[in-house]
Amino acid sequence: MIRRPPRSTLSSSSAASDVYKRQYQRRVRGQSAVTMVAQVLYCAPSPAHQPGDTLSTVTTEAVHMETMNDNPGQLDIQLQGCRALRDLSIQPQNRPRMVANMAHEVIVASLGLHLFRKRIQIEGCAALDHLAQHPENVGAMCAKHAHTALINAMNEHRACEEIQFHCCEGLSLLAEDANNRTLIREAGGCGAIVQGMKHHYASERVAQHGCWALRQLARDPDARAVIGDDDGTTVIAEAMKHQVASLGVSVAGSRAFNQICLLATNQPRAVESTGHQSVAAALTEHADSVELNHHGCRALVSIGGHVPALMDRVAREGGCDAIVASASAHLEKPEVQRHSFWGLVNLGGELAKEFDHKAPCEAMRVHLWNQAVSRHGCWILRYYFSVGEYLELVADEGGPEAIVEAIKAHPDKTDVQHHGCWAIGNHAVGRKANRQLFEQLGAVGAVLSAMDTFPLAELQDQGCWALAALALEPANQPVLMQQKAHTAILAAMRDHKYGAAGVHTHGCWGLGNLGLDGLSTQQAILEAKGHLRALAAMQIYPADAGVQQYGCWALASLAGSPELIEPVSYTHLRAHETPEHLVCRLLLEKKKKKSENPETHMNSNDKVNARGDKSY
Repeated sequence: MIRRPPRSTLSSSSAASDVYKRQYQRRVRGQSAVTMVAQVLYCAPSPAHQPGDTLSTVTTEAVHMETMNDNPGQLDIQLQGCRALRDLSIQPQNRPRMVANMAHEVIVASLGLHLFRKRIQIEGCAALDHLAQHPENVGAMCAKHAHTALINAMNEHRACEEIQFHCCEGLSLLAEDANNRTLIREAGGCGAIVQGMKHHYASERVAQHGCWALRQLARDPDARAVIGDDDGTTVIAEAMKHQVASLGVSVAGSRAFNQICLLATNQPRAVESTGHQSVAAALTEHADSVELNHHGCRALVSIGGHVPALMDRVAREGGCDAIVASASAHLEKPEVQRHSFWGLVNLGGELAKEFDHKAPCEAMRVHLWNQAVSRHGCWILRYYFSVGEYLELVADEGGPEAIVEAIKAHPDKTDVQHHGCWAIGNHAVGRKANRQLFEQLGAVGAVLSAMDTFPLAELQDQGCWALAALALEPANQPVLMQQKAHTAILAAMRDHKYGAAGVHTHGCWGLGNLGLDGLSTQQAILEAKGHLRALAAMQIYPADAGVQQYGCWALASLAGSPELIEPVSYTHLRAHETPEHLVCRLLLEKKKKKSENPETHMNSNDKVNARGDKSY
C-alpha cells in the first residue's frame, strides 16, 4: 500500500511542507548561475514560469545589477551582465532610467575588478558609451568615475580597436560638461586618447572620435597645453592624412586644430607636424562640403596664428590653393565665400571679420603671387560686387587696382585673364568714374595683351566686353584707337565667326562706341572693314537679338560721315539684303535723312550714355 502525505497542512515544519520545499529547491539548484543570467538576458521562459511569460525590461536590468553585485568574482556573470546592460543601453529611452538606477556604477565596478579581461572591458565600455549619449547622464557618470574606467581600459588594451573606439566616443560625450573636462584631463585622458589614436590610424571611427574627443577637451584652456605636450598635433595630422577620404575625420580634425591652436605654443607644433597640409588636403578632397569649408578655413587661420612666418608658410604650402578650391565649388553660396575670403585675408595678417567688399581686394593684394586667389578674387568682384553701391565701395578699397594687378601678375594664366577682363567690363559699365581709372591703371594694354595671348572664344568675348565698356568714356576712345583696340576686336570677330555670338555682340558694341570718337576713327574702322564685319555678324546670327541690336548700333555710329558710308555700307547692304536685315537699311536711310536735316539730328552721345548706364 502506497503511503501519501496529507493533502494540505498549515504547519511550515510538517513533512508535507518539507517535501514541497525540497522539490522547488532541486528545480532551482539544477540551473547554473550563468544559465539564469542567460535566461534573463534573452527573456527566455524560466522553468518556474509559464512558457508565455517574459520579464520586463526594468526587472531584467535589476536582476542583472543584483546578480553582478552578488557575484563580483564570477567572470561569466560579469560578462553576461555587462553585455545585457549594453544591449539595454542601446535603446535611448532606457538610458536615463539606467543611470538613475546606478547601472553605470555597477559597470564601473565590474570594469575595475576585471581590467585585464578584454571581453568584459569591451562590453562595459560600450555600455558606458551608450549611457553617455544622454546629455543628462554625463555629470552623474563622472561622479562615479566612469571616465576613469574608460581611461584605464584604453591604457590597458591599446591594441583593441573596439575598446579604443568606445572609449574615445564615451570620453568625448562626457567632455560636453565643463567640470568633466577637468576630471578627464587630471585622470590622464588626453594622453590615453593620443596613444589610442597612434595605434589605430587605419580605423576611421577611432580617428574621428579621437579627434573629436581632443577637440572637446581642448575647450578647457589647461588641456590645450597637455594635448600639445602629449604630441596631440602630430596625431591629429596623421589621422587626417590616413583618413583623408573621410569627411567625418576631416571635420573633427579641423575643429580639433582650431581649438588646440588657440594656444600660441601649439601653433608652431602644428606647422612642424604638417597639420596645415593635412587640413589643406582635406579641403581639396571635400571641396563640396560647406561644413568643412567653414572649419577648415578657421583651422588654417588658427594654425597660422597671425604670426607672419607661420602664416606665410601655411599660405604657400597648400593653404591658399585649398581654400580657393573649396570656395570654387560653391560659387553661388555667399556664406562659403565669406569663410573662404575670411581665411585668405587672415592668412595675410589683416583681419576682415565678415565677407564684405574689403575681403577680396585685401586677399588679392596679400596673395598676388597666388593664381587661384587672383582668379577667384576677380570672379567674386565681377559677380558679387559689380552692382549698386558696392561698385563705389570696392573702388574705394582698391578693387580696380587689384583686378588690373592680378591680370598683369599672371599673364600666362587663362582663367585669371578671363575673369579679370570680365571684371573690368562689369566695373567700367557700372561706374563711370571707373572707366578713366582703369585706363590710367593700364587696363587697355592688359586686356589687349590677354586677347593677343589667348585666342579662346570665351576670353575674346570678355576682352571685347572690356574694351567696349572702356570705350564708353570719351577720353578713353583716342587711347583705345592708338593701341589698336579696333583691330583686336575685328580679329576676334573674324577668328570666331560661328558659335560665338557673344564675341560679335560685344565686338559690334565696341566698334559703335569707338565710332563716336569722330571722323578719323570712323575712317580707320571703315578702312579695316569694320562695317563689313558688323554686317557679316548680322547675317550669321539673324535670330540673336544682341547681335542685331549692336550690329545696327555699329553701323549707325560709323555712318557719321555720309561720304564714307554711302558708297560702301549702304550699297553692300542693298546687294545682300534679307528680310531680317531690312531694319538695317531703314536705319541707314533714316540716318542719312537726319544728317541732311541738322534740326532733327540725333545726339549719338545720348545713346551711348543710355547704354553705359546699363550692365549687359
